[in-house]
Amino acid sequence: MPASDLDLLEQYARLNSEEAFATLVHRRLDLVYSAALRQVRSPQLAEEVAQSVFTDLSRNTQKLKPKTILSAWLYQVTRRTAIDVIRRESRRQFRERIALEMTDMNSTSSAWTQIEPLLDEAMEALDETDRSAVLLRYFENKSLREVGQTLGTSEDAAQKRVGRAVERLREFFAKHGVSLGASGLVVVIAANAVQAAPVGLALTIGNDRTNQSHSHDYTSKNFDNCDHRRRRRDSDL
Repeated sequence: MPASDLDLLEQYARLNSEEAFATLVHRRLDLVYSAALRQVRSPQLAEEVAQSVFTDLSRNTQKLKPKTILSAWLYQVTRRTAIDVIRRESRRQFRERIALEMTDMNSTSSAWTQIEPLLDEAMEALDETDRSAVLLRYFENKSLREVGQTLGTSEDAAQKRVGRAVERLREFFAKHGVSLGASGLVVVIAANAVQAAPVGLALTIGNDRTNQSHSHDYTSKNFDNCDHRRRRRDSDL
């Protein structure tokens, strides 16, 4: 009678029997690989998931409870591992897509040059809330949570609003002959929309405000003095 899964696990844990573990792998590999393939949709990634799952099994053999149903344990670990792989691949593909779009933009050296003269018109075409969302997110570099708090909504709602607004901007630019993906568009806007003002401009503005304040005070004092002299003349008469 063939040894049970738990018997094989015990042999591996107690005797470090590679033969017992190899038997387990051979017995359960099809289950793990098939479950992984249904989720990651890639034979190569499914192989990666399967390897990771059985590595986890080898490391956690002694932690399994005596009544563990190995097929159920493997199925759950496969699912969690596949989800992690999908998320990792999504992040990688997103980074690659941005890099590709940025490469395309750099190759023409025209992305910001094309966007800049149209940006304010495109922003004006948005409704007030969408425009505020884009300004907060990409002009002020606020997090989605901060955008939501400022707009009086949730982080998820802010993310959806920002996404819709960016798509409207993309459509606007496309109609004007500027073709960019949404991710590439926000990278360009975030990197270029707010430029550093000239050094000393803030001081100049501050000095102007001070001078205006002094001028206002001087004018007010002169007016008060003139009014006082007028009242004295009237009283003398």
